[in-house]
Amino acid sequence: MSRGAIKETTKLRYEKMKRKQILPNDCMKVLIVAKRHFIAALQEATEGKLSEGKVPLVDGYLEGAIALKHCQRRGVVMNLLVDEWLDRQSTVFNQKTYSVISVKEHKTAATQLAMFALDEEEEAWFKVYERIRTRFSTDAVF
Repeated sequence: MSRGAIKETTKLRYEKMKRKQILPNDCMKVLIVAKRHFIAALQEATEGKLSEGKVPLVDGYLEGAIALKHCQRRGVVMNLLVDEWLDRQSTVFNQKTYSVISVKEHKTAATQLAMFALDEEEEAWFKVYERIRTRFSTDAVF
């Protein structure tokens, strides 16, 4: 890409950013409102009582957490593979444990590695999902 094209792209991104946009706090409201329903469904899943109709709630909440809380693009959410979940790395920061997940295939994969870190609570949610997803999907995408 030429230097001029890079400058023009940067200028357009800056102009877009200056316009009023939805802020992260606005996005978090969705997760906050849905969390109690998600936790109830997750509890049902833990007890082996989750109905097939509630799977989209669990799936959607986890996708929303990655996209909204961890600021990841849709392609990262849609392309997270089971193998990438299983290859997650544990790390400690400020005396808290996080699981770092890397996603290879996504829109900016040629120039950037998509990574996000789940806290212990979020990792526990994904572990429950890992157990139940095989009842509803055999796909390699997590």
